[in-house]
Amino acid sequence: MPRSNQDALDEVPWSIRRDQVTRANPGVRSVKSFLVVFSSALLLVSAWVGVRAEMSARKYFPPSFADELSSRYFMQYVLFDRTIPLEIRRRFAVSSALSMVAFAGFAAVAYLADNPVIAVLLLLICGYAAANIAVQWRRESR
Repeated sequence: MPRSNQDALDEVPWSIRRDQVTRANPGVRSVKSFLVVFSSALLLVSAWVGVRAEMSARKYFPPSFADELSSRYFMQYVLFDRTIPLEIRRRFAVSSALSMVAFAGFAAVAYLADNPVIAVLLLLICGYAAANIAVQWRRESR
């Protein structure tokens, strides 16, 4: 008894069929290209704003964190440190938000490229950053 075309499609794993659809659909390729360019631009802007915030905030750091290398470790506490001016904290918040959006964009590209493991890892980075901010906010609101 001859097998139908539908039976053959049922035996093909979903990831292979989705990959074939992705290759055949030029719209998905253009979305991936846009996401790569947009996320890369966001990551560069985030780095630029973050470096500017660090350079401005370093003069407000405790003496043990005043040098260039150790100031990077103190930067994660800048967001809710009231001894640092609000403008610097705002720049750091914008930098953090832009980097999380960029990583989410790269995760979308990885998912569309049929690489869910990389997508999950990138989303875990976003989740860690959001959890770090939430813990600091809760600690400072006490």
